[in-house]
Amino acid sequence: MLGGHLRTARTVALISAVLCLAAGCASAGGAASSAAPSRPVVTAGPKTHDLFLTGTIRRGGHRVRGARVSVELVSTEDVKNGQVVPTWDTHPVKTDANGRYAVRIDPDVIPGKFFEDVDMLNFDLDVVIGKQFASWGSTLFLVGQPQVWRTEEARVGDTVMDMSLDFGSRRVTTTDSEGHKTHERFLVM
Repeated sequence: MLGGHLRTARTVALISAVLCLAAGCASAGGAASSAAPSRPVVTAGPKTHDLFLTGTIRRGGHRVRGARVSVELVSTEDVKNGQVVPTWDTHPVKTDANGRYAVRIDPDVIPGKFFEDVDMLNFDLDVVIGKQFASWGSTLFLVGQPQVWRTEEARVGDTVMDMSLDFGSRRVTTTDSEGHKTHERFLVM
């Protein structure tokens, strides 16, 4: 039964995120910085610092400038039936002229209730192009010293995850920190 409540809570959180992104707002808790890369971004090694995720947004193979991108976290704490599930969002960023985005999240600003484990964070990447919305989820870990964001079993010297969405083909290509790619289909609302 708990699974049904979590699905319902997740649906409510997703609808709230769509409305919030469409209106141009972010949750009060989202203090992380997100930025479209105006210059080359270091994507491997300890100098990535708080770089969380990078990628490219396309439509039909063409890179999309100005797509709104943010990361959403949903609390891992149990909530009672009827309670609102706490969410935490980064401030939205717009993709650059090449359709690229980069999201930075300082792990110290994320409340503990959003971590699945001490160093494991489940998240959704939310993307808005005009009136279209898509979301895709994954997991990242804090690894090494200094701590950096990487996919499971990766090291500091590996790369930051790349999550690229094509709204035309409705395919998401995820490249993990060790360079392995997955291609899956996503829903556009």
